Amino acid sequence: MLNSAEKVLYLIFFLPFFGIREYYSARYRKKPGVRGEHGILDIFLLALGGVGLTLPLVYVFSPLLDFAHYPRPAWLNIPGGFLLILGSILLWFSHHALGRNWTAGTGVTGEQEMVDTGIYRWLRHPMYTAHILWALGTVFLLPNWLAGLAFLPGALLIPWTRISQEEARLVQRFGDAYGDYRKKTPALFPRLSGRIS
Repeated sequence: MLNSAEKVLYLIFFLPFFGIREYYSARYRKKPGVRGEHGILDIFLLALGGVGLTLPLVYVFSPLLDFAHYPRPAWLNIPGGFLLILGSILLWFSHHALGRNWTAGTGVTGEQEMVDTGIYRWLRHPMYTAHILWALGTVFLLPNWLAGLAFLPGALLIPWTRISQEEARLVQRFGDAYGDYRKKTPALFPRLSGRIS
């Protein structure tokens, strides 16, 4: 039930975020040669992330979660909207820079190239950063203890568990080139002093 500005805004911001992911997923989903397995923890965290994206939509379109509503100042819509927009922009830049090198899992392809240009010049894992920004934006925008916080656990735990797996495979694939890149480029958030050349 779109009965508040926050719900309408969330839906407006959600559509491009979801659309970006679906576009690149459809474009590269059937790519051959992807190696990488999903363990039980990974499957659980991906499911948690899925629930985290679903609960806000349940809140937007139905009264089922209205019991968890809480009052808060309307000005929080501003930082919430800003973070959601920033998350969507970062997600697009991440996918655009990776192009055909993107994989849905933690695996690498036989033809995969190391990407250290575009947004990857400043961050090693900007997609995870985009998800964290999206989760924080949702916290600010949706005044609901369940819907607002739903995506945050997955957005924080998935990179915490996946980055080491992904980087082990990238080091195995690209050797010292990725090791050097990892030393000079932060994982999730830019250094305040700027990127070390």
